[in-house]
Amino acid sequence: MASKTDRAARLRRLKYGSLATGLSTLLIAVIIILNVVCTTLTTNYSLKLDITGNDLYKLDNQTRQIIDKVERDVTFSVVAAEEDFTTQFSEILRRIANASDHFTLTFVDPDKNPTFATSFGTQYNISSGSLVMQCGDKIRVVAQNEMYENDQNSGAVTYLLEERVAAALLSFMQDIDQKIYFVTGHGESSDQTLRNLFANNGYIVEDLRLYKDMSFDEKATMMFIVAPTKDYSTAEISAIEKFLSNEYDYGRHLCVFTDATSAELPNLESMLYAHGLTFGRDMVLETDETRIVNLPSTFQPLIDSNDATEKLRTPSVPLLVAAARSVAARFESNGNITVSPVLTSGDGSYAKSTAGSAAITTYEKTSADAEGPFNIALLSKTLKVYNNQDVSSCVLAVGSTQMLTGDYMAYSGNGDFIINLYNLMTGQESDTVLDAVKYSSSQLMTLTDAQKRTAEIVCLGVLPGLALLCGIIVIIRRRRL
Repeated sequence: MASKTDRAARLRRLKYGSLATGLSTLLIAVIIILNVVCTTLTTNYSLKLDITGNDLYKLDNQTRQIIDKVERDVTFSVVAAEEDFTTQFSEILRRIANASDHFTLTFVDPDKNPTFATSFGTQYNISSGSLVMQCGDKIRVVAQNEMYENDQNSGAVTYLLEERVAAALLSFMQDIDQKIYFVTGHGESSDQTLRNLFANNGYIVEDLRLYKDMSFDEKATMMFIVAPTKDYSTAEISAIEKFLSNEYDYGRHLCVFTDATSAELPNLESMLYAHGLTFGRDMVLETDETRIVNLPSTFQPLIDSNDATEKLRTPSVPLLVAAARSVAARFESNGNITVSPVLTSGDGSYAKSTAGSAAITTYEKTSADAEGPFNIALLSKTLKVYNNQDVSSCVLAVGSTQMLTGDYMAYSGNGDFIINLYNLMTGQESDTVLDAVKYSSSQLMTLTDAQKRTAEIVCLGVLPGLALLCGIIVIIRRRRL
């Protein structure tokens, strides 16, 4: 017969054992409930903490400003089963979709709905993993390989999905349906920043090779020639003039960017000459310390005040040019062509000659240097009156190409200025400009062999060992009850 002491010990063990079991059961139940609640909140409302070092999932302020202005319903359809779609992209899309009552996000499994991709028509290249955005009868498609860029050298992945979505929303709001050509085939700049600027702001961007009797898309409004290293043939020049003339309906425009290091291009320069524009053989240097950035060749130009630039909305951040050459006006007015300054250097600026491939060995001003100010950008406008309305085609000549590259666009007002200048030339208005560059990326982490061994020891040895030790301690304490 058990003694009173034994019975008391059993009752004590039963009491504490029951209490431990009850607490464990309650804890498991609470964890399950919290897991269900948290999963629902994070799935439906994206209530997740972004602990990435550079806020990969945090929506940019410009994106939020655009979303706040959307007043029409937009459907986001991902051509993939939800469990098969990249988690990072899913999270970004959920945060965008949850930011407005006008947005709906759906995942369409192509295996279960194989006709979805072709239901929008053959003009859209919709493949597995694509995002289809629809607002009324307007459709924008982002292929999965357009949602990111992968640097093979560094292993860095730059996410572009947010910018692509913001660009589509902007185009839906502003009814943008215009195409921008970038001329290729003559060693033009391969830098993608300017292309991204227009793509991010809702425009259709397309590379273009010129030939004589070519036709142009009726949606095309602008042609860019950026830093060519080889001249254009007479047939190609005729194609450019044909684009500008637009069968004398005008309404099309050309932008030419070169700099102090550019080669001579007689045919292109002859065409510009006919429009009243002449590039100098020089490099413009600034003396105003308040506008110089590091070197006299890198400075903040002035936006000229005249009738042509009267409606040009100036950016809040100063512009920046580098290695700029001057652009001279042959005339102010000649028949139906007018030429107006857009960007100029300061009164104390000077220019060193680069004629005959002369090398610039010093930035110090000498008696041989030309005195400023100089035009850095000129706008030539060919005007006609049609149905009592002014219709024009413009040619913009700019003496700096570095102003279009990533660093200059990212840390100056150059992007805003280019879009605002485009709006001025085409007669459009916009109060929102999306950046050409947004550095939201993830860097692959490479571990050394020693770091790998340490991680294996910690994960496979130390942590399980600590868990086992805690279990042994609990068992010993339970037995002593």
